Amino acid sequence: MLKKFFVLVLALIPAIAVSSTQSKAFGQVGSGRLNIAISGGKITLSLSAPGSEIMDQLGAEQDSQTRVAIAVSRLSDPMKLFRMADSARCFATSANVTLPGKRFGVISDKGEERDQVKNSEFHADYEIRCQNMDALREIEFRYFDRFPSAKTLAVKITEAEGISTQQVTRTTPMLNVARAR
Repeated sequence: MLKKFFVLVLALIPAIAVSSTQSKAFGQVGSGRLNIAISGGKITLSLSAPGSEIMDQLGAEQDSQTRVAIAVSRLSDPMKLFRMADSARCFATSANVTLPGKRFGVISDKGEERDQVKNSEFHADYEIRCQNMDALREIEFRYFDRFPSAKTLAVKITEAEGISTQQVTRTTPMLNVARAR
């Protein structure tokens, strides 16, 4: 029985190593990730952001449930996070923000619950429609203004022309999305 366990563990090591390598290639540890799919007049965004980047500036005097509610509220309006040219006439059609697998209760003397939230990851899915995609040349990331602890987002853009990846940072918060449309 013990021998089967070791064989299973040895079989899983390559899978764990590949998974670790793939995640580091797309976003360094501690940075957020954003997948953007552009098709027709629709932009779909899927954000994964470390709890520490989202929660750090939300006031330590608040309990975890309140801080999470504030964070979810700040993440729930994609048009305040990602600014697009007014002439593109874009508007949000859906927003869904989650903090998967977390339950809240009394914070222990050691602050364990706060650490649990800060060590977790927020997920947000957005759909944005634009009436004039030809006017959409870039996206300004106001995300960094709303979350001062956030420093970088690894962005993967999928369009009919192909897939590209870029880093958007606090110091360079603009993403060029102009393509031959």
